[in-house]
Amino acid sequence: MGDLEWGGRYDNSKGRRGGRRYRRARGIFGKFATPLLLLASFLLPFSFLLVAERGKRLPHGAVAYDISRPGQIKAEGDVVRMPVPVVEEHAQSSNPPREGGRRRPPPKSSSAAKGKATRPSKSTAGEPRVGSSCKGGGPCPLISRLSVSSGPVAGGTKVTIEGKNFGLPTSLQSILIGDTPCMAYESVSDEQVTCTVPPGTGYSLAVTVRTADAEGSSDPSACGWSYDKPLIESIEPTHASRRGGAQITVKGANFGVFDSHPIAYVGGEACLDTKWVSNEQVVCTVPPGEGNGLRVSVTACGCGDLYKKNQTGSGGRDREASFSYDEDIMKDNSGGIMEGIDLKKLRRVSLTLNAELVNLKYEAALPNVVTGENVYFAVVPEILPVLPPKDVRNRYETCAIVGSSGSLLDGRYGDAIDEHDAVFRLHNAPTQTFEGIVGSKTTYQVLSPFWAGELLKVGETGKNWVHEGANLVLWSMYSQEQYLELKEKLPTVPVTLLNTQFTASIISAAKVMQERIERVMGTEFDLTEGYSSVLMSVALAMETCGKVDLYGVDMRYGKYLYYESHEVATSTREASSLEYMIFLVLKAHGHIASINEGSSRGSAQLASKPASCAYKECKTDCNDRGIFVNGTCHCDPIYAGPDCGVSRLEQEATKILSGLNLTYGGSLVINRKEVNGTKIQLPEGITRNKFGKSGDVYNVDRMLYHVIPEEDTKIRYSTCAIVGNSGSMLKHDYGHEIDAHEMVYRFNQAPVKGYEKHVGSRSTHESLNGYWVKQVLDERRGFKWNWRSRDTETVVFELFEPGAYGWKAKSQIIEKDQWWRQSYVRLKQQHQGRKITALSPHFVSWSYQMYRDLRRRFQRAKLGRYPGEKPMSGFYAFFFALQVCDEVDIYGFAPWRDLSDKHLPKDSVIVSKDRYHYFDSARPRPGSHSFDLALYIYRLFAIHYDNVRVYE
Repeated sequence: MGDLEWGGRYDNSKGRRGGRRYRRARGIFGKFATPLLLLASFLLPFSFLLVAERGKRLPHGAVAYDISRPGQIKAEGDVVRMPVPVVEEHAQSSNPPREGGRRRPPPKSSSAAKGKATRPSKSTAGEPRVGSSCKGGGPCPLISRLSVSSGPVAGGTKVTIEGKNFGLPTSLQSILIGDTPCMAYESVSDEQVTCTVPPGTGYSLAVTVRTADAEGSSDPSACGWSYDKPLIESIEPTHASRRGGAQITVKGANFGVFDSHPIAYVGGEACLDTKWVSNEQVVCTVPPGEGNGLRVSVTACGCGDLYKKNQTGSGGRDREASFSYDEDIMKDNSGGIMEGIDLKKLRRVSLTLNAELVNLKYEAALPNVVTGENVYFAVVPEILPVLPPKDVRNRYETCAIVGSSGSLLDGRYGDAIDEHDAVFRLHNAPTQTFEGIVGSKTTYQVLSPFWAGELLKVGETGKNWVHEGANLVLWSMYSQEQYLELKEKLPTVPVTLLNTQFTASIISAAKVMQERIERVMGTEFDLTEGYSSVLMSVALAMETCGKVDLYGVDMRYGKYLYYESHEVATSTREASSLEYMIFLVLKAHGHIASINEGSSRGSAQLASKPASCAYKECKTDCNDRGIFVNGTCHCDPIYAGPDCGVSRLEQEATKILSGLNLTYGGSLVINRKEVNGTKIQLPEGITRNKFGKSGDVYNVDRMLYHVIPEEDTKIRYSTCAIVGNSGSMLKHDYGHEIDAHEMVYRFNQAPVKGYEKHVGSRSTHESLNGYWVKQVLDERRGFKWNWRSRDTETVVFELFEPGAYGWKAKSQIIEKDQWWRQSYVRLKQQHQGRKITALSPHFVSWSYQMYRDLRRRFQRAKLGRYPGEKPMSGFYAFFFALQVCDEVDIYGFAPWRDLSDKHLPKDSVIVSKDRYHYFDSARPRPGSHSFDLALYIYRLFAIHYDNVRVYE
């Protein structure tokens, strides 16, 4: 009997028939104990036969009775079978609980299990019989009903869980949805608890209630929780190349939280990479493929249970989300797009502008072969003597058009390109050092008006610009003057100007095709910059070549140019997209033999990512961006998501900085040139009218005027390191890296000796606040000041304190200003051999206005509230560095965690992970600064500007 999971002996003293009658019987039988024991030992072999007839045989030879059935008499010492009072087994459970690491087979009886005999649980015919597992030795929670069984993946749904044995409020320990702790759980009674559903994914998830004594889970098939499935509302763009690698943005709902690692699919094929952006947006790197109108779907994989059923969804009821590969959608619709456009008529048109065409009339009216209307154009008289006498129409068997797309970097087309009879290249795209990618042969170099102008700016010979043996081709009707200049400047280089009748007909054909392509694709193309040299090169090749092959003409994705890092406007890429669609249509009609682009960069590595959901551990460490309280992460203001993995600052960076003018045009350090009489003009409104008619000015007395420099600093630095004093510096070995900067800026006597490997040893600038200015002035009274190197510049930044005008009285401001003026004069007089400067009151005021403006922008973006009195000294140093440094690196500004700044449950306890200073155990004055905001501003600039970096 010891092998039974729920084994026990029936004791009548604990049944309904106990009490006095039992006690009387015990007294009588006590007198005959010995005889009865002898009798029992004699009858024992026969008792098993009797029991076998009345009961049922259990594993290991044990015998059990069902005490819920009337008529079976229970004897003391019998093992019984009884209904489990805490979790009733569901007959059709699809996921039986595990035992010993393996799945336990369902019990043969749906109404009974082995257990200690206690009072049978009451139930009614209409009550759901739900429950699938139980752990623990106490009364296990039985879950019978959820007030709501589904909700959004973002969580936040409040659910009431009904059942039994939930215990006292103090015994409730947690509630789980699947593997994820429920938020804000609360005990209502022994039969009811509530909680707020956490963010998550999946459907038919078990609900678990844990008390101090036991744990009970619902049967997910009968009483489980389901998150809403993903819903796709839009896809942009809806098409891309068959070679894959393009990124499409999928927008909708229920794509999951940060750790859901969703997977998007195109036509059933997993995207090479799916990047989660938010619950409403994912970015899919399209896999290579083919097809038109392919279904797009998103699976929101969850964290936790590997066997979790993950939700997959696509478009809504009104419209299915679909995607098409360019080659297929253009091929399927090429007939309608080309209808009525007869490009064979171009064979009757002169390709080049020639003397025979204009016939000495200086103007011409020639028919557009697409529209039938006349094309009017005139020529300058000076051009006639240098025009060829008749049309130049060379013929080639094979031609290669070589574009400039960065996709060429992923192909090795050099030899294939050079095998063509004629090779067309664009503008000044180089071949040297790229021979293996684009070849070296050049027959035609096609120039737009802009690039023709660039060529005219270089030396007399066009060396390193014009490809050897190339024929320069100009195609714009506005390039006649450039044609004349190039003929004169490069007399040995063939220069051709295309016939305006020919180019106008090509542009008309392209416009007709554009309208039809836009209808087919349901989009509009921005052609602000017009058609490109690629289109003209293809048109020219179609008229001169028997077979035309295109290389690297898809400029839409990835690196724009193969030979340099150069980003372009969206309109430029859109024009390229339209032209690429036109080329696909021309290919479908046999005008182009092939279009060759390199494969998507890194697609092999991306393709190794799992194409289906895999196990991923649920995180509760909040990524060091918040704290974990009551089953959920409370994130720092600039982060979001269940594990604080989403940077809202990255999402809002462009918006926050929009319209912010960071150009400062005044003096950086106080100097005589900025003094007008006895005053320095300050930004309007900075003194908040504290001094009435005096206005926004800073007063410079005679003593101060004599110690300030004649003019502003003009020094500029290539690299600058601003080194804060945070205890986080001890976690990193930044010393060597910091010392490699041209400028190293430190604060308030922060020591470097003994900390060199963490903070470096060099110092070119040191800021001092009021406390440390007092210390250096008291040096003669015994205080030992640690002067850094002789050339270290000591910077005083509080000579004027604009923040004081918001909270100090007029008399306090006057007294403080006077103290600072006198102290600065004393510093300069006592330490004449040292470099001591003060930031200009005008610059400090401007920086303070930037701080206030940025704080307002953060708060409007709902990125926290920051009530500190004034900016910290590091903020002024940062803005100073932005004016004098090409690159700014920031170290050691991990924020001190001020409890008053945290919007957390009142019972939460926060312990700062880093000391305030790396060199002592000091603590800041409460409310003096908003340490978080300063760091967030630095991070904001690092996100938006390449020349700013933050190291914490």
